[in-house]
Amino acid sequence: MPMNQPFEYTGIVLPDDRENAQFRDRLESARARIIRSLQKFTSPGVVHIGLGAFNTVVVSVATGVELDEVKRDQASDAIHRILTDL
Repeated sequence: MPMNQPFEYTGIVLPDDRENAQFRDRLESARARIIRSLQKFTSPGVVHIGLGAFNTVVVSVATGVELDEVKRDQASDAIHRILTDL
């Protein structure tokens, strides 16, 4: 199944040490947790974690199906909890 239905979460303002290698490592480790969490709602494909405007974290997830509003909210909440724990 092609992974062509993107889901994007934008939030969480980065701490001042966002350039710190340890923080980048924590973001990378969050990728696996995000994938495991999103498996409850969809079949996550590629997960990209990057930097957005105003020092926010942007998580883009390619999924095989379009998420309805309830699942999008659940997925956003799950990602938010994971990133808040960093």
